[in-house]
Parts: sequence; C-alpha cells; structure tokens
Amino acid sequence: MPIHIRRLAEVDIAVVHRLGLKEPAFAFQEVQCFWTEDQLRAWFASQDDICLGAYDDGALIGFALTVVHIPTGKATFENLLVLPEARGQNVGDLLIGAMLAILRERRIFYVCLLTPNASLSGYFERFGFRHEGAFAWHARAP
Repeated sequence: MPIHIRRLAEVDIAVVHRLGLKEPAFAFQEVQCFWTEDQLRAWFASQDDICLGAYDDGALIGFALTVVHIPTGKATFENLLVLPEARGQNVGDLLIGAMLAILRERRIFYVCLLTPNASLSGYFERFGFRHEGAFAWHARAP
C-alpha cells in the first residue's frame, strides 16, 4: 500500500506527542523540549500552520510540523520525524515535498529550517534549503 500524506488531526495528538518525546533530536541540552499535547492540539487546529503526517496502512510513520506567519510570509519548519523502520522509503521526501507545495500554493516563499546538524543540511539542500550562519536558543523545560 502506498504511503499517504495528510493533515494531522486531533486523533493524532497522542501518537505525535509520544513519538516526539522519544526523539533525542528534539531535546535541548538533554532536556526534552518537545511540544505538549495542548500545544499540539492548538497547532493542529490552526488553519495557517502546516502539520502533516505520513501513514502506511493507517499507521503514522512520520510527521512534519511547520509554523506559518502570514503577515510576514515566513514559515519555520520546526520538526521532521520518520520512524526508524520507515526510513529509506522516501517518507521524509514526501512530507517535505507536500509541505513545500502547500507553502508555494499559499505564496509563502521564505522558509526557515531549524537544524544545527550539518549532516542534515545536505539532505535539506536537495529541496533548495541552504545552511548559512548559526542560531541561538533560549529554552527551559515547561
């Protein structure tokens, strides 16, 4: 069965939250900083933001979360997660491609990608991203 991409919904909150909490890349200085279920609920309900899930036979195997700021025409690509067992099946490519297509359709052309991981930069460059400079974080546990 082909992988299906669709907008994340209320029914996906618990699974996305559980997967996000388990992902070490979403931690900051060893403090887990993934979104709370309430934050995800508000995010998924937003008509501006783009929250996509990848499904294989009805099971969530990956997600991409993007914040869109309509007044400035800017999007921030926050999180991409593909389950280890689903990697190598172009799931990330499908999620990123779908997200970028929605942004183009909405005429959002400035997309910020938050990743300090230089090894991931090459992956995202295939989609037109360019890694330049650095960024700083101020974070605390909720």
